[in-house]
Amino acid sequence: MSKTIFLLNIGKYLPKITKITYPLIEYYADKIGADIVKITKRKYPDFPITYEKFQIYDLASSEWNIYIDSDTCILPEFYDLTPFMDKSVTYFPNTNVAPSRYRVDKYFLRSNSLFSAPTSFVYTSDWCMDTWKPVDDLTLEEIKYNIYRVPRDFEDNKLCDNRFDLVYTIDDYIVSRNIAKYGLKTDNIRSIYKKLYNHTNLDYFQKYAGESIEKKYEKLIVYLWKNKSYFNWEDYGIKLPPLPKKYTYN
Repeated sequence: MSKTIFLLNIGKYLPKITKITYPLIEYYADKIGADIVKITKRKYPDFPITYEKFQIYDLASSEWNIYIDSDTCILPEFYDLTPFMDKSVTYFPNTNVAPSRYRVDKYFLRSNSLFSAPTSFVYTSDWCMDTWKPVDDLTLEEIKYNIYRVPRDFEDNKLCDNRFDLVYTIDDYIVSRNIAKYGLKTDNIRSIYKKLYNHTNLDYFQKYAGESIEKKYEKLIVYLWKNKSYFNWEDYGIKLPPLPKKYTYN
Protein backbone atom coordinates (compact mmCIF):
# COMPACT_ATOMS: atom_id res chain seq x y z
CA MET A 1 0.00 0.00 0.00
CA SER A 2 1.80 3.13 -1.20
CA LYS A 3 1.68 6.28 0.94
CA THR A 4 2.95 9.82 0.60
CA ILE A 5 3.10 12.54 3.24
CA PHE A 6 2.82 16.07 1.89
CA LEU A 7 4.25 19.07 3.73
CA LEU A 8 3.82 22.73 2.82
CA ASN A 9 6.98 24.74 3.43
CA ILE A 10 7.46 27.81 1.26
CA GLY A 11 10.06 30.34 2.37
CA LYS A 12 11.54 28.23 5.20
CA TYR A 13 8.43 28.17 7.38
CA LEU A 14 9.13 28.67 11.12
CA PRO A 15 12.52 26.90 11.25
CA LYS A 16 12.71 26.82 15.06
CA ILE A 17 9.44 24.88 15.05
CA THR A 18 10.15 22.58 12.10
CA LYS A 19 13.50 21.78 13.73
CA ILE A 20 11.35 19.93 16.26
CA THR A 21 8.40 18.74 14.18
CA TYR A 22 10.16 17.55 11.02
CA PRO A 23 12.33 14.85 12.65
CA LEU A 24 9.17 13.41 14.20
CA ILE A 25 7.22 13.58 10.94
CA GLU A 26 10.16 11.90 9.19
CA TYR A 27 10.16 9.18 11.86
CA TYR A 28 6.43 8.67 11.33
CA ALA A 29 6.90 8.47 7.55
CA ASP A 30 9.61 5.84 7.93
CA LYS A 31 7.49 3.91 10.42
CA ILE A 32 4.49 3.67 8.07
CA GLY A 33 6.51 3.30 4.87
CA ALA A 34 5.57 6.68 3.38
CA ASP A 35 7.51 8.96 1.08
CA ILE A 36 7.69 12.66 1.92
CA VAL A 37 7.00 15.40 -0.62
CA LYS A 38 7.61 19.01 0.42
CA ILE A 39 5.76 21.71 -1.46
CA THR A 40 8.36 24.48 -1.56
CA LYS A 41 7.46 26.52 -4.64
CA ARG A 42 4.49 28.67 -5.50
CA LYS A 43 2.08 27.50 -8.19
CA TYR A 44 -0.78 29.88 -7.33
CA PRO A 45 0.98 33.19 -6.54
CA ASP A 46 -2.24 35.21 -6.70
CA PHE A 47 -3.80 33.19 -3.88
CA PRO A 48 -2.94 32.97 -0.16
CA ILE A 49 -0.01 30.71 0.64
CA THR A 50 -2.21 28.08 2.31
CA TYR A 51 -3.88 27.52 -1.06
CA GLU A 52 -0.65 25.90 -2.25
CA LYS A 53 -1.86 22.76 -0.47
CA PHE A 54 -3.99 22.18 -3.55
CA GLN A 55 -0.86 21.25 -5.49
CA ILE A 56 -1.53 17.84 -3.91
CA TYR A 57 -4.25 17.28 -6.53
CA ASP A 58 -1.63 17.07 -9.30
CA LEU A 59 1.28 15.71 -7.25
CA ALA A 60 -0.47 12.76 -5.59
CA SER A 61 0.21 9.31 -7.01
CA SER A 62 0.00 7.04 -3.96
CA GLU A 63 -2.85 4.91 -2.70
CA TRP A 64 -2.95 7.08 0.44
CA ASN A 65 -1.97 10.75 0.40
CA ILE A 66 -1.51 12.33 3.81
CA TYR A 67 -1.21 16.06 4.32
CA ILE A 68 0.32 17.25 7.63
CA ASP A 69 0.79 20.89 8.68
CA SER A 70 4.47 21.57 9.31
CA ASP A 71 3.87 22.73 12.90
CA THR A 72 2.25 19.42 13.89
CA CYS A 73 4.11 17.48 16.56
CA ILE A 74 3.68 13.70 16.20
CA LEU A 75 4.64 11.42 19.06
CA PRO A 76 6.87 8.46 18.06
CA GLU A 77 4.29 5.91 19.22
CA PHE A 78 1.75 7.06 16.59
CA TYR A 79 1.12 4.29 14.09
CA ASP A 80 -0.26 3.66 10.61
CA LEU A 81 -4.02 4.26 10.59
CA THR A 82 -4.57 3.45 6.92
CA PRO A 83 -5.21 -0.31 7.50
CA PHE A 84 -8.25 0.75 9.53
CA MET A 85 -9.46 3.31 7.00
CA ASP A 86 -12.06 3.09 4.25
CA LYS A 87 -10.70 4.30 0.91
CA SER A 88 -14.05 5.89 0.05
CA VAL A 89 -13.72 8.22 3.04
CA THR A 90 -11.50 11.29 3.64
CA TYR A 91 -10.32 11.57 7.25
CA PHE A 92 -9.76 14.79 9.20
CA PRO A 93 -8.46 15.50 12.73
CA ASN A 94 -11.82 16.85 13.90
CA THR A 95 -15.05 18.25 12.53
CA ASN A 96 -16.93 21.51 12.60
CA VAL A 97 -20.12 23.03 11.20
CA ALA A 98 -19.87 24.86 7.88
CA PRO A 99 -22.56 27.54 8.49
CA SER A 100 -20.70 28.72 11.60
CA ARG A 101 -17.63 29.47 9.48
CA TYR A 102 -18.74 30.07 5.91
CA ARG A 103 -21.50 31.58 3.83
CA VAL A 104 -22.85 28.32 2.45
CA ASP A 105 -23.89 27.90 -1.19
CA LYS A 106 -25.99 25.31 -3.04
CA TYR A 107 -23.31 22.64 -2.70
CA PHE A 108 -23.20 22.93 1.07
CA LEU A 109 -26.99 23.07 1.28
CA ARG A 110 -27.32 19.96 -0.89
CA SER A 111 -24.97 18.10 1.43
CA ASN A 112 -26.51 16.32 4.40
CA SER A 113 -23.47 16.96 6.61
CA LEU A 114 -22.83 20.70 6.15
CA PHE A 115 -19.33 19.69 7.12
CA SER A 116 -16.41 22.04 7.82
CA ALA A 117 -13.01 20.43 7.29
CA PRO A 118 -9.85 21.41 9.16
CA THR A 119 -6.97 20.66 6.78
CA SER A 120 -4.12 20.36 9.29
CA PHE A 121 -3.91 16.54 9.11
CA VAL A 122 -5.79 14.87 6.25
CA TYR A 123 -5.80 11.28 4.96
CA THR A 124 -7.04 11.08 1.36
CA SER A 125 -7.04 7.93 -0.78
CA ASP A 126 -6.59 7.88 -4.54
CA TRP A 127 -10.36 7.40 -4.80
CA CYS A 128 -11.10 10.77 -3.19
CA MET A 129 -8.61 13.23 -4.68
CA ASP A 130 -11.41 15.66 -5.54
CA THR A 131 -10.94 16.64 -1.89
CA TRP A 132 -7.89 18.61 -3.10
CA LYS A 133 -9.23 19.81 -6.45
CA PRO A 134 -8.34 23.49 -7.02
CA VAL A 135 -11.31 25.83 -7.20
CA ASP A 136 -12.52 26.62 -10.73
CA ASP A 137 -15.76 28.51 -10.19
CA LEU A 138 -14.99 31.22 -7.60
CA THR A 139 -12.72 34.26 -7.56
CA LEU A 140 -10.52 35.08 -4.59
CA GLU A 141 -12.83 37.97 -3.72
CA GLU A 142 -15.85 35.66 -3.73
CA ILE A 143 -13.99 33.19 -1.54
CA LYS A 144 -13.05 35.90 0.96
CA TYR A 145 -16.66 37.09 1.04
CA ASN A 146 -17.81 33.55 1.89
CA ILE A 147 -15.48 33.13 4.88
CA TYR A 148 -16.54 34.47 8.30
CA ARG A 149 -14.29 35.84 10.99
CA VAL A 150 -14.17 33.35 13.90
CA PRO A 151 -12.37 35.18 16.74
CA ARG A 152 -12.63 32.26 19.18
CA ASP A 153 -10.31 30.24 16.94
CA PHE A 154 -7.44 32.61 17.67
CA GLU A 155 -5.29 33.77 20.54
CA ASP A 156 -6.65 37.30 20.22
CA ASN A 157 -8.66 39.55 17.95
CA LYS A 158 -5.57 41.08 16.32
CA LEU A 159 -4.32 37.68 15.14
CA CYS A 160 -7.84 36.83 13.93
CA ASP A 161 -7.98 40.02 11.86
CA ASN A 162 -4.54 39.36 10.39
CA ARG A 163 -5.44 35.81 9.33
CA PHE A 164 -8.83 36.95 8.04
CA ASP A 165 -7.26 39.68 5.89
CA LEU A 166 -4.85 37.12 4.43
CA VAL A 167 -7.75 34.73 3.68
CA TYR A 168 -5.66 32.24 5.66
CA THR A 169 -8.46 29.65 5.96
CA ILE A 170 -9.01 29.40 2.22
CA ASP A 171 -7.70 25.81 2.39
CA ASP A 172 -10.33 24.73 4.93
CA TYR A 173 -13.08 26.48 2.99
CA ILE A 174 -12.28 25.03 -0.44
CA VAL A 175 -11.79 21.50 0.92
CA SER A 176 -15.08 21.77 2.85
CA ARG A 177 -16.83 22.99 -0.29
CA ASN A 178 -15.25 20.20 -2.37
CA ILE A 179 -16.54 17.63 0.12
CA ALA A 180 -20.04 18.98 -0.46
CA LYS A 181 -19.67 19.68 -4.19
CA TYR A 182 -18.40 16.21 -5.10
CA GLY A 183 -20.48 14.27 -2.58
CA LEU A 184 -17.47 12.89 -0.71
CA LYS A 185 -17.69 10.96 2.53
CA THR A 186 -15.79 12.11 5.61
CA ASP A 187 -14.86 10.86 9.04
CA ASN A 188 -12.84 11.89 12.05
CA ILE A 189 -9.45 10.33 12.82
CA ARG A 190 -10.61 9.89 16.40
CA SER A 191 -13.48 7.69 15.23
CA ILE A 192 -10.85 5.05 14.49
CA TYR A 193 -9.66 5.24 18.10
CA LYS A 194 -13.28 4.81 19.18
CA LYS A 195 -13.65 1.65 17.09
CA LEU A 196 -10.34 0.20 18.29
CA TYR A 197 -10.38 1.16 21.97
CA ASN A 198 -13.96 2.29 22.64
CA HIS A 199 -12.69 5.73 23.67
CA THR A 200 -10.97 8.74 22.09
CA ASN A 201 -8.75 9.77 25.00
CA LEU A 202 -5.55 9.42 22.99
CA ASP A 203 -2.98 12.10 22.27
CA TYR A 204 -0.67 10.98 19.45
CA PHE A 205 -0.18 14.38 17.83
CA GLN A 206 -0.60 18.02 18.68
CA LYS A 207 -0.98 21.27 16.77
CA TYR A 208 -1.50 24.67 18.34
CA ALA A 209 -3.67 26.43 15.79
CA GLY A 210 -4.69 30.05 16.18
CA GLU A 211 -1.65 30.94 18.30
CA SER A 212 1.12 33.45 17.72
CA ILE A 213 4.46 32.00 16.65
CA GLU A 214 6.00 32.53 20.08
CA LYS A 215 3.03 31.01 21.91
CA LYS A 216 2.99 28.08 19.48
CA TYR A 217 6.70 27.42 20.07
CA GLU A 218 6.31 27.74 23.84
CA LYS A 219 3.44 25.25 23.97
CA LEU A 220 5.34 22.87 21.71
CA ILE A 221 8.28 22.84 24.14
CA VAL A 222 5.91 22.18 27.04
CA TYR A 223 4.39 19.30 25.06
CA LEU A 224 7.86 17.76 24.62
CA TRP A 225 8.59 18.13 28.32
CA LYS A 226 5.24 16.59 29.19
CA ASN A 227 6.25 13.48 27.22
CA LYS A 228 9.97 13.34 28.02
CA SER A 229 9.47 10.55 30.56
CA TYR A 230 8.30 8.34 27.67
CA PHE A 231 10.76 9.37 24.96
CA ASN A 232 14.43 10.27 24.85
CA TRP A 233 14.08 13.06 22.32
CA GLU A 234 17.73 12.88 21.28
CA ASP A 235 17.00 9.40 19.89
CA TYR A 236 14.75 11.17 17.38
CA GLY A 237 17.21 13.92 16.50
CA ILE A 238 15.72 16.56 18.80
CA LYS A 239 17.61 18.57 21.38
CA LEU A 240 15.06 19.35 24.08
CA PRO A 241 14.91 23.15 24.59
CA PRO A 242 14.75 24.50 28.16
CA LEU A 243 11.31 24.63 29.70
CA PRO A 244 9.90 28.20 29.61
CA LYS A 245 10.37 29.86 33.01
CA LYS A 246 6.70 30.26 33.82
CA TYR A 247 6.18 26.47 33.59
CA THR A 248 7.29 23.76 35.97
CA TYR A 249 7.48 20.11 35.13
CA ASN A 250 9.20 17.21 36.89
